[in-house]
Amino acid sequence: MIRHILMALSGLFVFLDIAFIFFFFDFQNGFLLFLRDAVIFLLLITAAYFCYKWSDEVSDFY
Repeated sequence: MIRHILMALSGLFVFLDIAFIFFFFDFQNGFLLFLRDAVIFLLLITAAYFCYKWSDEVSDFY
């Protein structure tokens, strides 16, 4: 059960990351806004990775 929740969260974070690139990523309004968007992008990818990684570790216990 926990593994399925973590896998769903991982998929959600990847979906949000792709949506963020297409709809919210700001290339034209200066370097600081671009840097802010790049940090949000990296946080979403990192969250997706760790949810996926933890889902494998949880599957060993349950």
